[in-house]
Amino acid sequence: MNGQTFKLTLAGLALVLMILIFAATAHCQTIPPGCKVNPDGASYTCPIPKPAPAVVPPAPAPTAEPIPVITVPVPVSTPTTTELPPNFYAAGAGWNQYAHPQINGWASMAHLISTPGVGIYSYSTYDVTSRTARPFTIQTSTRTGFATLVRRYGPVSIFGLGDAGVALSGTNLGGAFSGGGVGVIKIGKSAWCVVLGARVLKTAISSTQTIYEAGIGRSF
Repeated sequence: MNGQTFKLTLAGLALVLMILIFAATAHCQTIPPGCKVNPDGASYTCPIPKPAPAVVPPAPAPTAEPIPVITVPVPVSTPTTTELPPNFYAAGAGWNQYAHPQINGWASMAHLISTPGVGIYSYSTYDVTSRTARPFTIQTSTRTGFATLVRRYGPVSIFGLGDAGVALSGTNLGGAFSGGGVGVIKIGKSAWCVVLGARVLKTAISSTQTIYEAGIGRSF
């Protein structure tokens, strides 16, 4: 074998070795999962991944509409001095166990003096009552005090009262005290009213008397 032939032989062997090395290298490549080797053995084909589905956030839960609250004002009727007359007078007859006949007389006058919503009157009374049944004697008493609104029922106003003053019978003079209640019944829309009352009268010149009164009055 001459030198030219030897060189060609070495060149051929080198070429074959390079082909083998290339084939081995291509065969040893790592193929991703899901990919397939092409028929040429040197390449592979992978499927195109599908896009992940879009995540749709859940719809917010419907909120309950607030229930409207309707407030209805309720009128409250409270007796105030604006509903009461500023002045009042009345007169009538009274009954007690000492009178014979058992009829006495009385007269009263009142003036409103309270602050709004209280209903307090300055209340003065002059009355003629019997002192003793036998012999029959009379006494007069003049007293002043206060009358306070206790309750109202439509046209009816109820007052509690108490007063003090003096009593006179002949030449006898002494102190006088009384307390009780009076009901004033308004007559329609007029200024007139019916007055009914009861009081206990105590004077220094007579024993204690229970007097029941009835009369008519007028506000102004």
